[in-house]
Amino acid sequence: MEAGVCSEVCRLIIVNNPVTSLFFRLWLERIKSSDKKRNIVLYEPRKLPKNYCEDPDGFESEHKKHCLDLFINDYEIFELPEIYYHFHNSSEFLTSYKAIKTEILRNINKIDSSSIKNIEFDEIWFGNTMWQQYFKNFRRESKLVQFDHGLTEMNSFIAGKDSNKLKNFFRSYFHLAINFIYRFPIFNTQKFDHISILANETNYFRDNEKSTQINSTSFEKSFFRELKTHNPCSNVAVILLENIKPWAKSTSDHKQFFMEFENMLISNELIFKKHNVDCIVFKAKHWHHEFSKELINMFEKLKTKYRLEFFSDNNLNTSIEYYLKSSNIKLVMGNLSSALFFAKKINPSIATYSFDEWFVNYTMKKFNNTWEDIPQMRLWYYDLYEPFFQEINPLSLSFALNIDTK
Repeated sequence: MEAGVCSEVCRLIIVNNPVTSLFFRLWLERIKSSDKKRNIVLYEPRKLPKNYCEDPDGFESEHKKHCLDLFINDYEIFELPEIYYHFHNSSEFLTSYKAIKTEILRNINKIDSSSIKNIEFDEIWFGNTMWQQYFKNFRRESKLVQFDHGLTEMNSFIAGKDSNKLKNFFRSYFHLAINFIYRFPIFNTQKFDHISILANETNYFRDNEKSTQINSTSFEKSFFRELKTHNPCSNVAVILLENIKPWAKSTSDHKQFFMEFENMLISNELIFKKHNVDCIVFKAKHWHHEFSKELINMFEKLKTKYRLEFFSDNNLNTSIEYYLKSSNIKLVMGNLSSALFFAKKINPSIATYSFDEWFVNYTMKKFNNTWEDIPQMRLWYYDLYEPFFQEINPLSLSFALNIDTK
């Protein structure tokens, strides 16, 4: 980035996730008639671990393209220096002071040696990143505006509401103390605006500040894409694949998982019939394609009844949210994740179903482990606070689990 690239006061938009990029772009479209600010889009590269996916460098290149697609022709775009940071838990701030302090100073020096600090800005838009805290270090008076990248933001608000007042009191003062110790705003202790597609649900869990709703009825359809299939299909079920990568010890573990997954889908076949499904499109997580396509080709039971396709064979391998305006998508299935909740906001006509209970049961019985946030979300969304989410909660799939745990 060249020094003085923005001589007037600017808005910084920190981009590192395709879903957040979509929400940024939708809100820019919403305010464009009254907005007079100059927008600078800053892409945040990340150094990925070698075991993150099959091709970390290729993934990062593809990820960057998907993050910037909606800005490429209309906004100034610059790439940030590559810094590394962790989202530490609270105990690590006390036990790993030297390592964290070294990390912070290294990042500040890298930013300070660039010309980023010369930009005049008074507003920062961000999603799931720590970059806004580094910019805040240079322009402490700047306004922070957070957008969703998934359910992380919603879950953090629920966790705050779920805690008792005394616990929240101590958490607030702990955050202030840690910021003081490190002389760096590690935690967002200052107020920030929050703009969300789930604002109507979020606001119950925010006592003082309120989130602003991205109105789904005013979505600019040009930002979305039509789902493509090898041959025309009028009633498509999109299934968002889950993975067992952290716990699987061999290829046979993956094969067994997909075999049981197919059995679970067959046991819920009435759902496909209800929606007159003629094609099932399977979408792997964009960082985990290993085994997925090969094992889907082994779905012999489903093959006899439906055309089976792999999402990335005919579509850009970006977030499913970009395709939720497609006229041919009738239902989306997946683990309990943001895509299922966002789907009901982006396109209320799409039916959503979650197989989280099957997944948790399978992984606990097979590996004695699972994604720890899924049971907590099930408790929050379907039990403790169900009335606030009943209009957007995905329906739960039934299952009968009978696996060899050896």
